[in-house]
Amino acid sequence: ECTGGYCPAGLRTMSGRLCFSTLKGIVVADPRSRTADPSAPAVVLEEILVDGVMAEVSGSQSASGAVAPPAEVAAAVKPGIRMAPGKRRVEFRFTAINFSSPEQVRFRYRLEPLDADWVEAGGRRTAFYSYVPPGQYRFRVIACNSGGIWNEAGASLAVNVLPHLWQSWWFL
Repeated sequence: ECTGGYCPAGLRTMSGRLCFSTLKGIVVADPRSRTADPSAPAVVLEEILVDGVMAEVSGSQSASGAVAPPAEVAAAVKPGIRMAPGKRRVEFRFTAINFSSPEQVRFRYRLEPLDADWVEAGGRRTAFYSYVPPGQYRFRVIACNSGGIWNEAGASLAVNVLPHLWQSWWFL
């Protein structure tokens, strides 16, 4: 907590540093000493919407405090979603953790094997697919910071679109 009242709460030194008085001492900040962030931003999938409804992700960590499975079981279970027959629209919402310049983070995503190449999303943090045919897919998203350093691992999620009865291989 900074002090103030009738006195100035801070001052600028001749060297350009800013000094602020607090209840427990003084704080000195140098606004000119910003360094570029050399690390790639961590990518997080925030929400997955199927036909406008939030999808349940299987194999992910539960925020409800449920007991986690043993490590060997957790390693075998990959996070993913199952889309029921007839559900075809899917929206992925993602972000990247970067505290130095979050407005300059750029994204690329792809739904393998539906997308042959990466889709350049720029600063947009949403990927929308209006029709995903039945099959098994993997959604991947990567991000880069303002310095152009990409997080190649990014985040990924398995997507299984179930067919209608008449679309199954044995029916055909």
